[in-house]
Amino acid sequence: MVNIEHIIRKGINILYRPIAFCLAALLCLTAPALGAVSAEQKADVENQQSMKLKDRLYEIEALINKKQSEIEQVKEKIESGKSARRINDEEYRASRKRLDDNEKKSRDLYEEKIKLSKTLKLSTDNLLRKKIMLSDRIKAAYKNSFRKKMDYIVKAGSFVDFYVNLSYFTRIIKFDTEFISDISKKVAVVKKQREELNIKIKELDLLRQNGQEYEKSLKKTSDKMGGQISQLYDQELSLKQELSVLFLEKERVEKQIMESAPPAEEKTPDPPQVQAASVPAETASSNTAAARQEETTVSVDISTLAFLWPLKESKNVLSFYGTQKDPKYNVNYFNSGIDISGAYGEEVLASADGRIKYKGEMKSVGKLIILDHGGNITSLYSHISVIEVGMGQKVKRGEVIGRLKEKAEASEPKPFLHFEIRINGNAKDPMDYL
Repeated sequence: MVNIEHIIRKGINILYRPIAFCLAALLCLTAPALGAVSAEQKADVENQQSMKLKDRLYEIEALINKKQSEIEQVKEKIESGKSARRINDEEYRASRKRLDDNEKKSRDLYEEKIKLSKTLKLSTDNLLRKKIMLSDRIKAAYKNSFRKKMDYIVKAGSFVDFYVNLSYFTRIIKFDTEFISDISKKVAVVKKQREELNIKIKELDLLRQNGQEYEKSLKKTSDKMGGQISQLYDQELSLKQELSVLFLEKERVEKQIMESAPPAEEKTPDPPQVQAASVPAETASSNTAAARQEETTVSVDISTLAFLWPLKESKNVLSFYGTQKDPKYNVNYFNSGIDISGAYGEEVLASADGRIKYKGEMKSVGKLIILDHGGNITSLYSHISVIEVGMGQKVKRGEVIGRLKEKAEASEPKPFLHFEIRINGNAKDPMDYL
């Protein structure tokens, strides 16, 4: 009995075997093209990601500039407020001094008024007594009459007695008259002085009252200014905290941009064309895997790299690796490398043998170079004015790769180089390797 199922399977194998060979050959022919398309798509994706990261970096830098501008404005307001408060406080102290002086004058005038009152009372009492005495004499003269007094003078025993009696009588009258006149004048003067003192005391009392009100107003203004300055300090602190967060975000994005920079490759001649049908798929796959394995297994021990100081002459480090404080904005930030003060136009040197992995320009750090030393070890040089190497170029330790900016305006800051060493994308302290 014929096995129909077996016959059908054998027929299918005979029919589709040429088709399978054709498909295999077609795959071999199209594999390079598909790989090229895939590589192009990957490059497009990486380029888009890089552009997004750079756009984000520009946004962060714009926010940093905005926050720094806001901090400067707040600082100006604080200084203006402090200056206005100092003027107010000086006026307050001057007002306080005027009040103290007026208080002293007022006390002195009150004491003088007391003395004048005593003098006036004494003078008035003397005047009153003299008036009483004069009144008594007038009464006695009226009782005895002037005729008797004249008889007393005329009937004197001798001319000498007459002259003495007359002189005595005249002197008494003159003394009484002058005494009364002097006391009357003194009483009038004392009364006038007392009236003037009363006017001055009233004026001082009014000045003191106005001064106290003005002092209260100045104190209230000073307290209000103090509250406003305190609010400005809080605002400045909040802005500095936001600025610190932006600095950290900027550091993170810059690290991502540097890590996503494509590795530099030397230009090599195109390999000879090989017919796809003559290369089995398994062989092509194994060759690709071997190439990738060879590519990933290249490693360099950082201890074998002798890193050179990246500037030719200058050795002064402005800022070291790690958490630092910005002297201008008084905020903490993480320095992922070291900042070295340099001379105008000074040469920047390759710190070790390597190949230029990236060269470009960023708004925040100016022109920069990333040098690949192999084994995922890179060095970074930024704030460069002139780049003197090309992408993918091999450089030797100590070779000039760039220059700092030339002399500019006196108001501009002096040039400096920011230098980093990174292992597997992580920043390390350069001072440990230099």
